[in-house]
Amino acid sequence: RYEAVQLWELDKQDQLDLIKNKVDITFMRALYQREDLRDQEQVRLLQDAKGKVISIEDILDNVIWSLLNLGVNPAGTSASKQEITVSTDRKVYWKDLFQWNNGKASFNDFQIHNSSEKAIAFSNIRNSILPIVGRFLFGRLFYSIESTGIAHVVISGSHKSSLDELSDDEFQSIVDSSIRVLGDNSRYEQSLYVIPPANGYKRIKPLRSYLEKVADLKGLDHDLLGTRVFEVIVNKYKHLDGVLRLPKLKLRFAEEDDDAYRCSSCKTVHLHFSGGVCKNCYSPLKRSMQLSVKEIRNKNFLSKLLEGNHESVRMRCEELTGQTDNQLERQRLFKGIVLEESKKANEIDLLSVT
Repeated sequence: RYEAVQLWELDKQDQLDLIKNKVDITFMRALYQREDLRDQEQVRLLQDAKGKVISIEDILDNVIWSLLNLGVNPAGTSASKQEITVSTDRKVYWKDLFQWNNGKASFNDFQIHNSSEKAIAFSNIRNSILPIVGRFLFGRLFYSIESTGIAHVVISGSHKSSLDELSDDEFQSIVDSSIRVLGDNSRYEQSLYVIPPANGYKRIKPLRSYLEKVADLKGLDHDLLGTRVFEVIVNKYKHLDGVLRLPKLKLRFAEEDDDAYRCSSCKTVHLHFSGGVCKNCYSPLKRSMQLSVKEIRNKNFLSKLLEGNHESVRMRCEELTGQTDNQLERQRLFKGIVLEESKKANEIDLLSVT
């Protein structure tokens, strides 16, 4: 899935470019060159598939390439996103960075000089869309992915309980709701808000309030439960200081006959029991509140929009006015008369003429 490049095989400048641009080096390790790691990866993928779990990292890369195949800039439409950084001293216009053959996008080897530039470019594209991903995963009330009944964010496919008083499923449910509490309060990388330092769960008030309510319900010491949950998030899964790395999280997809719970106080939807406490208002969740995922989806407009699983449609819109500098070029591209440019990326679908 990823470019297999050994870091030590790159020259010094390439290594510096990787480090300065903060590319996740795990993308660059040659995992599939080692048989033992390849076997571990296969086991993990099988376990995730069995639990209907998919890595957000995998989904994100798929979305990026799907947008590129449509001729859409995955980094966004704003002027600042039209050039993609590929090294510390070089940016490339996004349409030049890629090439299209038979409707499929790929890196343009004339613009990408080595594998480190490819990794830096793709990392910068990911970082551009992660704020949008974060808002969809953790939007409040009716706007999060969990509220749609489609899926909910989990920290891993499965996790063992570190407390004897809690089963594996109970502990996993509490950790997953803690992840959602952190996300709902914008504690994730590439968040548009300033993230204050925490140095423990107690300084994150919403998380502390949620975990204290769970501890009271389960008859556990507040500090014991809070510390164990935070240790799992920070130490085991490396979401340092409770700041989530979105690509390292996963989604567990729901079936229509799966159980769901809607809080009777604030109407927040949970696709798991959440330790028996609502992650939003901290009211108790009861088994009597149980309903099916199908009922949740039938009342959510986002779910209804996705029912048909329609293919994405590209719609590049431009204006044509008396102030347009390149009037003839825009008319030509609107008519589909594309010369040396890539037709996929340059053709105009809708022209607004005034």
